[in-house]
Amino acid sequence: MEEKKSRKFNSEFRKNLKQKITKLSNKSDYVKIYKIILSELENKLSVNRNGIYFNINLLSDNTIEKINEIISEKTDTETINSESTKFKYETYID
Repeated sequence: MEEKKSRKFNSEFRKNLKQKITKLSNKSDYVKIYKIILSELENKLSVNRNGIYFNINLLSDNTIEKINEIISEKTDTETINSESTKFKYETYID
């Protein structure tokens, strides 16, 4: 009888993570994530002129954690930067 492995991150979390990855704008972040994925999946990537594709459900929980850390760092700094550039609304008439 085969024992079923339990995953720390479910498919919904992985789907949300994919959405966050697509919203990244810095090429170096994509390269970091690519290297992490490549170290685990190696020859299970599909490459064509439109991009690199892989099944995110094949990634281990450890790899998902590493990718999530990169995205969390990026979104935290973007939030700080966007808050500092907000305009304050002031009326001209008191």
